Amino acid sequence: MQVPSFVIVLVVGFVTILCVVGFALAGFVLSVRSSGAWKLATSYARMHPYIRRKVGGVRGFGLFPAGQIQVQGTGGEAEFGIKVKGELGEARLFVRVTKAMGEWHLQQATCEAAGERIVLHGPPIPGPEPPRDAARPPGAAPS
Repeated sequence: MQVPSFVIVLVVGFVTILCVVGFALAGFVLSVRSSGAWKLATSYARMHPYIRRKVGGVRGFGLFPAGQIQVQGTGGEAEFGIKVKGELGEARLFVRVTKAMGEWHLQQATCEAAGERIVLHGPPIPGPEPPRDAARPPGAAPS
């Protein structure tokens, strides 16, 4: 029995579409996971005491980050949710980070674990300190 040619064309087209979508998804995941924004967020998750209390030692992170990342030159911003996997359970970390002058800085982090959602108030990820004159009103003499 011979398979009709239109069936072969449909199967080849379907497989081609699956490959294109798969490669696009893999490219997105790899680009996010290799970004400075991802590295900043995951290092924050590994060190934050609240997350460590909720999940135990961090063993890894979910494969697919949900969110977006936009980079333009030396600036950018990213917002995403990361599944944090630990010895005691899992949590979800939501972060907003910005990039200025080539460096990523954590702006906001919220964690969902064990049915509670909390804005994290912990040690910030080090970033450049503002200039000492930044708080001076315009026109005021330097101190």
